[in-house]
Amino acid sequence: MKRVMACVVLLAGFVGTTMANEHVRNGMPCLNGICLGDDISTLSRIKWDAAQKWNLSIGNQEIEERFALEARAAAKEVYPYLKTRNFDNGVIQKLSKIKGFCKPFPFHSIYGTFSSASGFFTQVHVGVTAEAPDKQSLRVTSISRKYPQAHSSAQQKELKSQFQTNYSSVKKPARWSFSDNKLELSLLRDNVLETMAMLKQYPGCGKAISID
Repeated sequence: MKRVMACVVLLAGFVGTTMANEHVRNGMPCLNGICLGDDISTLSRIKWDAAQKWNLSIGNQEIEERFALEARAAAKEVYPYLKTRNFDNGVIQKLSKIKGFCKPFPFHSIYGTFSSASGFFTQVHVGVTAEAPDKQSLRVTSISRKYPQAHSSAQQKELKSQFQTNYSSVKKPARWSFSDNKLELSLLRDNVLETMAMLKQYPGCGKAISID
């Protein structure tokens, strides 16, 4: 029993360390200072794992279909990251400057990974959002972290209880869950068709239709 309680205390310490002063901001849950809805430009302070980058051939037609004219040069430079769905410190600022997505990324998001100070594997997804046809941004849509395997239901309850306290003020459209030692923070997914329609309306996206 003493060993079980010691493990609970140890895990609680891990959670307390990683969650201190960063639980909720404006109703959005946070982890290590990263909150759902944060712009990608704010993520440079994290030491991200090196992204997978393949040497892919990039067709001009593919770039033209996915980006407005003003964004194509910058998009071509980072497109290998978009195709492999990865980002890291070397590409964050370049991505943040791209305005003119005519379509979402492949699979609608890209992700970066890092380890917390206590060594916990953490994954952050970023997706294209559009509040208006000419107002786009890349924002955090989900955050997940894997904690050490708990050895009893008591430990699971202790961890979940702490997360319930930390995230009690989270508001929709955000949500959080803790299951199988994995913490997940996520935004309720927007209507994909509406988002795609909004992106197509960005100035310079799409082609004029002739009626003659």
